[in-house]
Amino acid sequence: MSSRSIPSMLHDLIHHAVRIRAVYESSGSQERFLSDGLSKDAVLWNFVVIGEVCVRLGDEFQSRHPDLPWRAVIAQRNLIAHGYDILDWNLLIRVIEHDVPDLIRMASAIAAGYGPPPTP
Repeated sequence: MSSRSIPSMLHDLIHHAVRIRAVYESSGSQERFLSDGLSKDAVLWNFVVIGEVCVRLGDEFQSRHPDLPWRAVIAQRNLIAHGYDILDWNLLIRVIEHDVPDLIRMASAIAAGYGPPPTP
């Protein structure tokens, strides 16, 4: 478990998931996204941060919120960090388009139970 507060970590998770969607959507199309190395790097970095946040929230927190696919998010982070040479960008795009919005929704619902986002 991190020394940061749970609300802060949840805010980080949501922030980085929103960033993934924003970077992807700003490309305008899958083709433009796939041809833009900086956008792809930004998305990968945000996936890594999200996975790390999930790890730091810990097993106890995860078990209290079983609807969020914690293990899948962490596995995605591990694949990006350790399997960078075998990434399937078509799969990542499906995750960005379908799973990341669900992640934002679920994490936001959990965060709402902790009150407003923490101030920096």
